[in-house]
Amino acid sequence: MNLSSRRQLVEALIPVIRKAGDAALALQDDDVAVRAKEDGSPVTSADLASNDILRAACLALFPAMPVFSEEDSRVFEARKDSEPVLVIDPLDGTKEFIKGRDEFAVNIALVEDGHASAGLIYAPARDRLFFSYGAGLAFEQTAGGQRRGVIRSRLSAAPSRSPDAAGQAIIEAAGGVLQTDGTSLICDCKGKLKLNGFIAARTPPLAARLIATLRELETTSAVAAQQ
Repeated sequence: MNLSSRRQLVEALIPVIRKAGDAALALQDDDVAVRAKEDGSPVTSADLASNDILRAACLALFPAMPVFSEEDSRVFEARKDSEPVLVIDPLDGTKEFIKGRDEFAVNIALVEDGHASAGLIYAPARDRLFFSYGAGLAFEQTAGGQRRGVIRSRLSAAPSRSPDAAGQAIIEAAGGVLQTDGTSLICDCKGKLKLNGFIAARTPPLAARLIATLRELETTSAVAAQQ
């Protein structure tokens, strides 16, 4: 998919992701029904409401493109590795949502050849929307509809064990990196969408320093445990 096509896709999904996020937010103060998925993680009626909106809109807007949702992975079983696919996470941060916190978001990513080439993240409780569709093309849309570019200097460094494909697209588009060697993460959408760990940082040297600090802390903790 070329740059123009990715931009059109993202622009079409901006009102969709806002609608899904706002629908989830509207259910937070209600007595949200919670159940456990097969992996033990929680899912709520808000997850499902957001998922229904996202999935229906994606299929209507892009009928030829497979859609993978965290709530239903069956579509990926028959897809080709090189085929573009939309990956949606209807409610990232379900545990925080259940606790009444504002630290949750809705994510959509376009994955091409195993790489997140475009993405959108909307945090409805904070009314913050981030999106990207190419290198150097990462933006934040304010509540009033205005946009500003997201640049490398605004990125921080942080370790994580559960990256989302949308976050990867935005970090890389803003000039940041996700591994200490500066290479991009590969999305294995047929397998688990989790890694043993990765570093998101402005630059490779910053990621390397964070790795060194974490290893030093691990060593110190191990020595203390033996005493």
